[in-house]
Amino acid sequence: MPDDPVLPLYEQLAHAHHSLDVELQHLNELPYLPHALHLKEVALKKQKLLLKDRMAALQSAAEGVSTHR
Repeated sequence: MPDDPVLPLYEQLAHAHHSLDVELQHLNELPYLPHALHLKEVALKKQKLLLKDRMAALQSAAEGVSTHR
């Protein structure tokens, strides 16, 4: 699997997912979220879920390819 071209993309997605997680943690540490920050929190959660879905799709595709070899 070292020559797997999907791995760099997966790592980029994982890094972006982690960055969003850190940003969400900072928002969760605030005692009160104004409306604008609440909207940002919702948008970040949606982005994070989309990244997770893309990562899962890549993983499934990679597993499907490796089982057919």
